[in-house]
Amino acid sequence: MKKSSFIYVILSVFLLLFISCEKEEDPEDKEPEMVMIAKAITDENTFEVKIYARDTLFEGYNKLYVSVKNTISMEKVTDATIAFKPLMRDSLRVQWCLSCPVQI
Repeated sequence: MKKSSFIYVILSVFLLLFISCEKEEDPEDKEPEMVMIAKAITDENTFEVKIYARDTLFEGYNKLYVSVKNTISMEKVTDATIAFKPLMRDSLRVQWCLSCPVQI
């Protein structure tokens, strides 16, 4: 009889400790605010393109996020095709062009 009451007590303590606890939100789990890097509207005033990053740009790898919105219907475009062609011309040697890797 004592063994069964001991099991009930242990089970009760377990339930009180683990089930009644609420999980607190970790501030690091929240989505960080994005920084807008650039904004452009197409020549036909049809689309608005915004480029975002999680932080200000720095030397090295910067992950970019792109948002495309139809300016007529004010809806986000989800099936847009976007191409990045990063190219820098060397001002000292006109024939040289430098590029950087792009991850899609």
